[in-house]
Amino acid sequence: MATYAKHPNYRRDCSQCCSANCKRMAELGVNDIGEPLQKSERPTCGAKTRAGGRCQARVVPGKRRCRLHGGLSTGPKGKR
Repeated sequence: MATYAKHPNYRRDCSQCCSANCKRMAELGVNDIGEPLQKSERPTCGAKTRAGGRCQARVVPGKRRCRLHGGLSTGPKGKR
């Protein structure tokens, strides 16, 4: 299932941005048309770890953090 993310300035296409690849879309782990990048091409999460370093996991497409630091939903918590 692909995650679609709109361009930050919805009235412009990424091809109209200043650079060849839209930096804002790349930060979210998606390409210019909103399709997820390959895992090796996505940026790292960068959340602060307990040891004081930065998280090296890759971001979830369409989010700025990895699945451990707020990228994916954990599902409903209540009883059914």
